[in-house]
Amino acid sequence: MPYNPGEHWILTIIWEDEVYILDPLPKPVHYTAWETAVMNAVKSYNAEKGRANKMPKLRLLPGVPKQPGGIECGYYVMRYMKDIINDDTLSFSTKVYVLGINRNFGLNISAFHYDLH
Repeated sequence: MPYNPGEHWILTIIWEDEVYILDPLPKPVHYTAWETAVMNAVKSYNAEKGRANKMPKLRLLPGVPKQPGGIECGYYVMRYMKDIINDDTLSFSTKVYVLGINRNFGLNISAFHYDLH
């Protein structure tokens, strides 16, 4: 789910018992309040389903492409989502993002909205 903690977009993915944070900022930032809220929600869900001993794991994916400036975060989050939904295997966590390879999206911001179709 896209989330804006204040003038910046990040993407949070809840996949089984793992919570992934995809952040297009070049330097890692911890969104403590958001991370805590999401982790507590997953814990509550697990408890309701009888899996109270299942603790979610927080994963930061350092290999996500990074925005070059200060205003492209929303475009990058949309591109992360596009890449994930276009992956039939849903193996985003084992692909390039997890490997730490910072591939370039080659974003042309003025033409980006056409690329979303």
